[in-house]
Amino acid sequence: MKSILKTISLLIVIAGMGCMHAAQDILPWRWSFSGVYMNNEESFIDSINREDDRDEAMHNFFLDYKLVLRNDKTFDLVIFKKYMHGTWLYTDPTRTLSLTDESAPGQPLTMKVDSISPAVLALRVDQHDLDRLIPSFAQSDNGFSFFKHNGPYVFVLSADKETYRSEKDDPYSKQNNFWRIKPSKPETGKQIAARVENHISFLKLLMQDVADGKKNYVSLHSFRTPLIIASDDIRLQHYEDTRDAWDENFYDSAQARKGYDLLEKAVLYDGVKPGNTNDRFVNNANMLEQVLQHLKNK
Repeated sequence: MKSILKTISLLIVIAGMGCMHAAQDILPWRWSFSGVYMNNEESFIDSINREDDRDEAMHNFFLDYKLVLRNDKTFDLVIFKKYMHGTWLYTDPTRTLSLTDESAPGQPLTMKVDSISPAVLALRVDQHDLDRLIPSFAQSDNGFSFFKHNGPYVFVLSADKETYRSEKDDPYSKQNNFWRIKPSKPETGKQIAARVENHISFLKLLMQDVADGKKNYVSLHSFRTPLIIASDDIRLQHYEDTRDAWDENFYDSAQARKGYDLLEKAVLYDGVKPGNTNDRFVNNANMLEQVLQHLKNK
């Protein structure tokens, strides 16, 4: 593999020389996180690198982390297993990109646009803003500790080639991720059930995208689910083994437990029959559809 970060570094320099004036026009796009410049970078690479080279280690760490800046001034951000949706604003004199989280409309998350081109975006994030992006359940994940005390950080993002006809088909849209937007007040039983249903539908969408040839892989890297999806079966982790992440999706732990119980009943209800095709992802999508129907029938 060519040295991705060296190429990106060169593009950042070129972008900084002549493209900053166009940032407002270039920013609305789908951007994939590709790497990071940080203090103690060599130790960070060592901590996440097993047998891969530097570029591959960065790629695997940031896999499926994305910033979607939409033309209607809304955004979707997935990083460190956290999802945010809200509105974005770019201030040209200070080169500041502000992200206001819809579910926590307080102080916006701010990032400095170090440089931008149609291919590469470099965002500088200070420690106090980055602290808001790492959920408590993920802080012990491999490599995450390096993002607690070593700011600032310059994240490198690459322009993404993914396209979707509508937000209904987009696995990064709010429509498919409201299951992990923590509610600001207690929800009714119907709302809790809808949140669980959205979680299952999200997983089915990931599988269906591969089955339909829109993507060539499925990754669970950017989120956590209590479901264990095998080629011919769907099982459920014990609540205590997954509650740290699962609870984050609900108003409180009591409502999270109700959601888990609904999920458990949907998985166990009348069993989940394995698919009859040779395509694992078609089978996975079919089994998840069964779970959805069980949930709706309860």
